Amino acid sequence: MGGTTTVDIKNFAPFNYTALGHLHAAQNCSPSVRYSGSLLKYSFAEATQKKAVQIVDLDGAGNISVETIALAQPHDLTLFKRQLSRIVSQGSC
Repeated sequence: MGGTTTVDIKNFAPFNYTALGHLHAAQNCSPSVRYSGSLLKYSFAEATQKKAVQIVDLDGAGNISVETIALAQPHDLTLFKRQLSRIVSQGSC
């Protein structure tokens, strides 16, 4: 995952919540440090990923609550393996 481990998570300790970006898969580094993930599937490597958004609420004391809402994909990805000649001759997957 590139340089995700080059910045120690301890650097985010002064903050109540840290939202990081760019990684396509949502990931929780700790309860208060997260990668949101992408909203859509951009490659076949993401075909089995579940996409979602996180609604983050911070109260006046800095307490965090996170609600995850699943997203339906307008055009989902499907992987299948079959010989091209069979696909072409049958006209379907």
